[in-house]
Amino acid sequence: MSTKIYDAYRLGEGTNAFEFINHVRPLLNAEVDRLDAVDTVIKAVRVYDQRVTGEPATSGAGDTPLSAATFELLEEDTKKHKDPDYAGVFTMGVAEHDGRVYVKVYTVHDELTNVLTSIPGVEDFHYQNSTEGPDDLSDDEWDHRRDVWDAVLGWKPPVEQMLFFTLRGPYNGSVLNLFHGTDWSLYDAALNDREVSQRINPKNRAAVWVRALALEVYFKASGKDFTASGYMNQIGRVRKDENLLPIIKYVAPLFPALTPLDLTGEVPVLTTAEQKRLATARTRIIDATVAAIRRI
Repeated sequence: MSTKIYDAYRLGEGTNAFEFINHVRPLLNAEVDRLDAVDTVIKAVRVYDQRVTGEPATSGAGDTPLSAATFELLEEDTKKHKDPDYAGVFTMGVAEHDGRVYVKVYTVHDELTNVLTSIPGVEDFHYQNSTEGPDDLSDDEWDHRRDVWDAVLGWKPPVEQMLFFTLRGPYNGSVLNLFHGTDWSLYDAALNDREVSQRINPKNRAAVWVRALALEVYFKASGKDFTASGYMNQIGRVRKDENLLPIIKYVAPLFPALTPLDLTGEVPVLTTAEQKRLATARTRIIDATVAAIRRI
């Protein structure tokens, strides 16, 4: 048996594996839709800002910021599924032993694991032999977990010993289905989500624009070739550069609070005064960055 069985759970006594899958599937799908809406909205706001400020667009085709973001996410999803190590949005191995059902979860989204563990009767059942068990388990209970997983898996990988359920297969186009759906309330909810609203408030969006431009100027002006670690170090310097803070405050009015209607329509053209503010901000960013290079 593998010595480390992470993200493993035991279902409530008397639970039928197939009935459990049928019960958890719609709950997980609803959470994936919510996460897709959040990702789409965050990218759509970025597209909006790129178009307003005249930056080179990183997103693909799409008439509106929301559609452009949708197609970008769809392209990313396609690339993920070409990776042989990609396990999907949520995959769960299921096995039965002595009348109880055991599952092992594969996902990078803690939100989906939380959906599973919030179901009554689902309990943590992980095991690893490189450490003692949790304080709330006796030695006998910890050893029991070892015996169960030894019986379920032996020395073979879970994929050979468990029945696997995958929530959404490759190329499912879920973000596109969400975009073409008639209920756009998920986009509204995403814009009003506290974590999302903090990321897309005017000050943070202005900070993203200012620091990205400062980073670009730095690499062009320094004339240096950077390793990956050097690149990350410079990102850290830009984030800490207090000389950029007044510029962020100055340019923030160009990044207004947005609604779903803003993301599904034409991006407004800056007024002459706004264009002048943008040009002034660019000049100040260049000056601040060049000064920073001289100090290094």
